[in-house]
Amino acid sequence: MAEEDRKKIDVEAGSPEQEAKDMRRSEASSTKSSESSLEKEEEELKKAVEAVTESNKKIDDDYDERIRKLDMKRKLEPTDEKAEEDHAARILMLKEKYEDLKSRISQLRKSGKDPLIPSLMIKSLPAKIKMADVTREKRDFDQVEIMIMKVGEELDEVQKEKMLDVKKEIEEKLKAELESEGRRNEERKARKAR
Repeated sequence: MAEEDRKKIDVEAGSPEQEAKDMRRSEASSTKSSESSLEKEEEELKKAVEAVTESNKKIDDDYDERIRKLDMKRKLEPTDEKAEEDHAARILMLKEKYEDLKSRISQLRKSGKDPLIPSLMIKSLPAKIKMADVTREKRDFDQVEIMIMKVGEELDEVQKEKMLDVKKEIEEKLKAELESEGRRNEERKARKAR
């Protein structure tokens, strides 16, 4: 009887064979669910990789198209020596004008005038000259020449301005006041003498 009770208790509590079967079933079901979630993740990953690949392909195609257009543009431009010399001469002329403007600004500062606006305007000029050199487009050269002209006009305005010397103004006012005070004193003495 004790053996029968033990078997009943084992069956009720779960025999080792039963527990092993149950574990296999649960592992199989969890493996199936984890396999299906892994498959979903793999599919999503494949879709993301395809999207990135497609995007990179579009970027590469756009880049290749731009390079092709630039190469065609270079082929269309004549590469004769005269055009190269003219271009180099024009760039050199612009750089000389820039240096001239810088020296004028320096001279105005030394003379005590304030060329703030022209000095701010001239800051972007080297970059614009470089852009004109690289692109070789007429509009870039025109922009540089217009800017040089405007800076020159501003420098002329600064040069025409009357220099403010506070010390001189104060001295002149004091002299004028002293002279008028002296005249008044002389008039008072003349009146008293009468």
